[in-house]
Amino acid sequence: MYKIEKCDGYDPNSLLTTVKQSVINLLAKNRQTKVAVILRCAMEKPNPQTGEIVTTEVPFWGGVEVDLEDTDLNELYRRW
Repeated sequence: MYKIEKCDGYDPNSLLTTVKQSVINLLAKNRQTKVAVILRCAMEKPNPQTGEIVTTEVPFWGGVEVDLEDTDLNELYRRW
């Protein structure tokens, strides 16, 4: 499993754009594998009764893809 550490201050689209080349390079070195992308986001919501901010980490699954020798990695990444 490979993990990109949390990056504060990014929305999901900006983060995926920022890490795209690193992920594509990693995929190119690890062909013939199944790949799943899971984006975890911290969601915050105020409690109306107490005013306390409740933070929950929510996973977003990008689905499972197969990275074969002939897979177009840019297209694969775009689908996520």
